[in-house]
Amino acid sequence: MSRFMFAVSALVLLAGQALSLNVTLGSTNFTVLQLLEVPTGTYSTPCASLCNTANSTIQDGDDVCLCTNTIGSQLVMCEQCMMDNLVELNLKAPDVRVGSNAAISAYSTACNASQTAQFVFAPPIALTQSPAFNTIQEPILNTPETVVVVGFGAILGASALFLFANI
Repeated sequence: MSRFMFAVSALVLLAGQALSLNVTLGSTNFTVLQLLEVPTGTYSTPCASLCNTANSTIQDGDDVCLCTNTIGSQLVMCEQCMMDNLVELNLKAPDVRVGSNAAISAYSTACNASQTAQFVFAPPIALTQSPAFNTIQEPILNTPETVVVVGFGAILGASALFLFANI
């Protein structure tokens, strides 16, 4: 009877292993299962197949399975896809987990700190800059506005010099 109770208690303790790997983003803790449960939107639609593959692999695993290079790369591909779409659509991330380099870093840290992890990511896993991102290009002043601003600056500067010269 004691062997049976030991087996049942071990089964109960091991049943929650997939939920025990916690990822901390800011002041919020997420399980790895919650990491890809992001709000859906136009940024996530093209990434559905990548993210569904990562989600199904994560849901089938325990801590040892969750901390593999395969899941790490699937997670990075999903987050990278969401980030690329956010940049293309020029949207702000609606959730801290959407296209988040911090989520990838927190996942890597949680796996490396896990007692059951069998790996350490060789290269640090991180998102790369989106090919659609070509810096912030917002013209502040056009040519006529620039002429007016420089003219007022010249008048103010000359007036200041005139005042100081006559003191």
